[in-house]
Amino acid sequence: MNTSTSIICFVIGLLIIYIWGSVAYRKTDYGKSHKEGLWKILTDDGALGEYKTSRQFELVKYPHKIIYNCYIPKTNGETTEIDIVAITEKGIWVIENKNYKGWIFGDAYRKKWCQTLNKNKYFFYNPIWQNKTHIKYLSNTLSSIPENYFKSIIVFNRATIKKVSLPDNNTYVFDMSQLRNFLKEPHIDLLSQEQINTIYEKLLPYTNVSKEQKKAHIDNINKKYK
Repeated sequence: MNTSTSIICFVIGLLIIYIWGSVAYRKTDYGKSHKEGLWKILTDDGALGEYKTSRQFELVKYPHKIIYNCYIPKTNGETTEIDIVAITEKGIWVIENKNYKGWIFGDAYRKKWCQTLNKNKYFFYNPIWQNKTHIKYLSNTLSSIPENYFKSIIVFNRATIKKVSLPDNNTYVFDMSQLRNFLKEPHIDLLSQEQINTIYEKLLPYTNVSKEQKKAHIDNINKKYK
């Protein structure tokens, strides 16, 4: 087999793998919930991280429904975007997905956390505080749900968590394997299937936002953290 034939076979092989992957992706919960194709997901770190996290829930046996990229209104007219809301029989799990690499160090009560990568340090806003804001306004929207039904889950899907402190028993910081183990653990039943469906239907409209609304959300974040 000459070089050109080998290259053609290699390209065809890649194309077949991609087509198969695209078909499989469209059958997943995340693929059904998003208009973007597989290529867009693979080339967007944020979306790819959410997709990896969402795949873990496909192994969950108890009743649940997932909401992605939910723009919850704040009292000042702005919105807060939640990556993933898992409405489960075990409660409402609010997930903030992070795509940092390297080592992660964080204190629940400090404003900045640290990422160490290639002997360099980079600082970012405390994701526990960030998710606390998400839960605050989500709880306002779902006012009939007790506060202790909400769990805050921070997922670092590419980093190693070296040292992180937590503020309470309803807050978790996981890597992907830790999230997988958490989902397998026994949890107390809190919500019925009917409640799960009702909450899902109530939150679903908050995922249907215009490009203008998304831009306004990003502009507000840039102003706040400039």
